[in-house]
Amino acid sequence: MILTSENYFSREASLAYMSNSQYSSFIECDSKAMAMLSGECEDSNKDAFLIGSYVHAWNDNKLEEFKELNKDTLYQKNGKMYAKYEIGQKMIDAIKQDSFSMFVLSQGESEVILTAEMFGTPWKIMLDRDDEKKWVEIKTTRSIKELSWIYNEITDKNEQVNFIQKWNYIRNAAVYAEIERLARGRESWKEAVMLAVSKETPVDKEIISLFNPNVQEDVNVFTEKLREVEINMPRILAVKSGLEKPIPCNTCDYCISKKKLKHIVHWSTIGNQRC
Repeated sequence: MILTSENYFSREASLAYMSNSQYSSFIECDSKAMAMLSGECEDSNKDAFLIGSYVHAWNDNKLEEFKELNKDTLYQKNGKMYAKYEIGQKMIDAIKQDSFSMFVLSQGESEVILTAEMFGTPWKIMLDRDDEKKWVEIKTTRSIKELSWIYNEITDKNEQVNFIQKWNYIRNAAVYAEIERLARGRESWKEAVMLAVSKETPVDKEIISLFNPNVQEDVNVFTEKLREVEINMPRILAVKSGLEKPIPCNTCDYCISKKKLKHIVHWSTIGNQRC
């Protein structure tokens, strides 16, 4: 399957290729990932995805085309944009008003699609900006500075983490870096940078280094993250191909929608799930 900007996010492309988002979906819940692949359910974060797509369309000089394609979702009957989507334009305005952000986004090509074989299956990535020395990922997030609590299986404790750690963006960057390297036939990874833009008022922004090829610790972290993906891929591919049954997580929105009660639970067990 030849990928284009028009079919990159299609169900057919998801069936033919593995991606960062699909990998993350399987890690979170086999059952929901398979339901999304079959078309049984949609991503529950579709509003967040649409806002992110709005910003990415601007980065690719296709914002007007995007608005027209999604006008029934973005706009009310009176022509005014729904309030929940107005933040997309505010984020764009915040980027445009920052000279350093615009300099970073002026380098190289936009929305570059690359594919490569990795860990037994074809993968696809789309680089928001790509030049000879680095690639840039634009990320829209609720907050850049806010910390969140997550459960660490290794330490068996809840820990506070930033949004990069919460959403596993370093692992995602490692996958992007390796696919880019394989697709281009190079021996080493390029520098990876994130332009983060928040959905707050006022909009916050930050340019963040995800990987510096001259820093050995960064190289070690990327190597470790790719090893983690490699270990998980045989199980994921077995489920995706139908050789193994998906295992429900019983906590995501999809699993809750399919929940069937079988017995009475004690009150003390309610709300004891880890963060």
